[in-house]
Amino acid sequence: MSTVGYGDIFCKTVLGKFFIVFYIMGGLAMFASYLPEIFELIGTRPKYGGEYKSEKGKKHIVVCGHITYESVNSFLTDFLHEDREDVDCEIVFINRKLPDLDLEGVFKRNFTIVEFFQGSVMDPKDLERVQIKQADACLVLANKYSHDPDAEDAASIMRVISIKNFCEEIRVIIQLMQYHNKAYLLNIPSWDWKRGDDVICLAELKLGFIAQSCLAPGFSTMMANLFAMRSFKSSSTTLNMWQNDYLRGSGMEMYTETLSKAFNGLTFPQAAELCFTKLELLLIAIEVKGDDLHDNQIAINPKPVIKLASNTQGFFMAQSAEEVKRVFFYCKHCHEDVTDPSTIKKCKCKNCEYEASITVVTLRSKFAYFFNAFYPCFVVSTF
Repeated sequence: MSTVGYGDIFCKTVLGKFFIVFYIMGGLAMFASYLPEIFELIGTRPKYGGEYKSEKGKKHIVVCGHITYESVNSFLTDFLHEDREDVDCEIVFINRKLPDLDLEGVFKRNFTIVEFFQGSVMDPKDLERVQIKQADACLVLANKYSHDPDAEDAASIMRVISIKNFCEEIRVIIQLMQYHNKAYLLNIPSWDWKRGDDVICLAELKLGFIAQSCLAPGFSTMMANLFAMRSFKSSSTTLNMWQNDYLRGSGMEMYTETLSKAFNGLTFPQAAELCFTKLELLLIAIEVKGDDLHDNQIAINPKPVIKLASNTQGFFMAQSAEEVKRVFFYCKHCHEDVTDPSTIKKCKCKNCEYEASITVVTLRSKFAYFFNAFYPCFVVSTF
């Protein structure tokens, strides 16, 4: 009514013109009175609201439960370790409380792969915000310093129930404090071990390692070093030989890789000898497929009666993911005379047909690393 328009409709009388003048002034005054309220609404918008926007072909996992600066910083330090390959997976943290300044700094330093949302997995709307249905997995972390372990486990189990009620197909890995609370998970209808749902009990791991250390002294130390991400650089000038050897061993981690076709038909001792002498890798186990081709098992140092089939997954102890790739690229025709294992790369030999590498760390062992990042003293075994 008070716009200039095109001039086709306008006030003709003096009274009408005076009315329009005062009408415009009143409208501007009224709009100005609403500006503070508008700015207040914009300013009070939740900083960590909104929703996660997943990119096509990009994987992401959801981490909930006990989210603190210590746990997140340790997790990201391990997850982004230089020994790993490029991580093509985003991590979405969700927690009811706002992050403190230290935790917020961690999120900002890793903003390319990390996002934080304020909310609760008990609320279906918040689960929708983090795209839980499209996530590869959901990790539920426990507070290992809790004064009431049973109450902490009850809260974690309730989170699992809420997540499973919202999406039955999502893979959930939960961390519990007490062993006897694992039985409650079996009452969840959609809890399925075959789908990959898993539970990690700190008390069970701790007591188990103590028992194994009584039978084999040093076992717990070896396994802790094996699953902790460390880098080793030789320093013969300042350390003794045994110290260098120990640090080199503690710098090794567990990796998995698909064996090349050059290993087809070999027994495990033959394959282990070839990996050690030619590739400088320690092959300790292989994945053996069951009769129905679905129930796969991990065979640690199997007997010679088992021969390696095509696309067999091997478990290795190595310094980095780059080293383990040698076993995937190894070609008997092209690399038979190679003396430097680091030069073994993908060849153009017609006798070998390469497929896309399944590379570093199976899903099960990958999440074992995730939890070990938070709790380095309690090693998660993938066997």
